[in-house]
Amino acid sequence: MKKAAILTLGPYLAVFTLLTVFSLHMPFFWDSIQLGSRQAGFFLNAGYHSLILPNEIDSGHFPLFGLYLSIIWNFFGENIPVSHIALLPILLGLCFQYYKLAIKFIKPGYIHFAMLLLVADPVVLSQSTMVGPDIVLLFLFLASVNLLLENRKWLYAITIGFLALISMRGMMTVFGLFLFEILVSLVKKERLRIGIITKYIPAGLLSLSWLMYHYKETGWIGYYPGSTWAACFVRVPPMGVLKNIVILFWRLLDFGRVFVWLLGLICFIKAFRNSKEGEKGSLTLVTLFIVILAVYIPSFILYAGLGAHRYLMPCMVLVGLGSVYFMQMANPGKLKNISFILVFIGLVSGNFWVYPGGVSEGWDATLAHVPYFELRKQMITYINENHIDPKTVGTAFPNIDGTRYSDLNSTIGPFKHYDLSKDKYIFQSNIFNDFHTQQIDSLKQYWTLKQEYRRCGIYVRLYSH
Repeated sequence: MKKAAILTLGPYLAVFTLLTVFSLHMPFFWDSIQLGSRQAGFFLNAGYHSLILPNEIDSGHFPLFGLYLSIIWNFFGENIPVSHIALLPILLGLCFQYYKLAIKFIKPGYIHFAMLLLVADPVVLSQSTMVGPDIVLLFLFLASVNLLLENRKWLYAITIGFLALISMRGMMTVFGLFLFEILVSLVKKERLRIGIITKYIPAGLLSLSWLMYHYKETGWIGYYPGSTWAACFVRVPPMGVLKNIVILFWRLLDFGRVFVWLLGLICFIKAFRNSKEGEKGSLTLVTLFIVILAVYIPSFILYAGLGAHRYLMPCMVLVGLGSVYFMQMANPGKLKNISFILVFIGLVSGNFWVYPGGVSEGWDATLAHVPYFELRKQMITYINENHIDPKTVGTAFPNIDGTRYSDLNSTIGPFKHYDLSKDKYIFQSNIFNDFHTQQIDSLKQYWTLKQEYRRCGIYVRLYSH
């Protein structure tokens, strides 16, 4: 790597390193509890004699990330700091691959704008503090796009093979890259070469082999009727589809990203009103965004619970790159720095957005959730000091299992899933999306508030009845 590139990239690699240091003692959170901690713990304790996980922690994905984390634990110990350090090479690789993609389209005078949008992105930052497979998917996606554009066929075939194994969404992403390459060939009016297809055969065979093997061993793909996430795969009626389309737009604009979209759209209009320069680069970025989003849309809008922010991360980083690309085409002159600073502040502010009670928030998509860990620790101390039996405390995801899988210790738990008609105590927080507005109102009106801790818009409460 050239010295200039090292100097440009260095501060952003430092940001991800400092982010890892900052999160060294953060427990597993949200879906990373299952996809990271519980799956890795299974392999660590049960060995590697089978790739099939117990039903209660099996999401149908190939357990690539769980295997990786369990191997790290085998060598360095099963604890939270080691888990975060295990993710650091992925984060540094993600930053490097994003930079490599950016310099293919962004001029040197604008490259810092593109990099700043990466390190300010709430979803990327939040996922970088969690030990889970979604940030790995983003890294593999960026690496795959770079190798595809560089025409490095063998490395590309290997990388998309890993992308297909990280999750079923990774398989969908590989299919999106396949469609993108075919579409670009058609636009260029090139003959459809057999070489395009052959690059995808290994990833396709890996995906098909895993799905068939998993179905043979378990009798299901994706979910089974008794699984805790089966409700996510319920097909929604037509009005539900419309609602999910609105949610899709909300996800793409949420947590400050609306400002990035405004920058991109304004600069797009100005650039193409005045000039046709740079259409080739814009066509590549826009086409890639549209194709990947189109591949994600069916599962996002047709099912009840597959609309998380993190599922759209590949699209989100492309929006940032595209916005800076159109900004350089528009050449805003003296307004360049001022307009970008406003957009950057708006995006950073997304890390602190907390919606009113009763609104389901993507807590794994913003750093706004970070105070929860200390507040939860305080509440657990209160429960222990007051000799309250955890089995009498009703609570919700992601707090059900206590500290065994989130903190990798036995400080407390497990709790039970809440039932307001039977429970003696309720451990509730605005972090828990499972509590509906009516239930929160009922707790406030009919239950006794035993203890509350709050900070930066986040609260945890213990009620008794």
